[in-house]
Amino acid sequence: MATFKVTINPLTGSSETVEAEDYSIQGSFAQFFDAEGNVIASYNTNSFASIVKQ
Repeated sequence: MATFKVTINPLTGSSETVEAEDYSIQGSFAQFFDAEGNVIASYNTNSFASIVKQ
């Protein structure tokens, strides 16, 4: 599992940390997966600024 930092608002610096195996961006959603391929978190691409692997 890896740690990804999802920056929600770059102006305020607010962010969330997601523990996931991997992620993909499909259409208007970024989906985070566990080792079995289950979606454990999902963000609308309009609601975050960046995803950085820690």
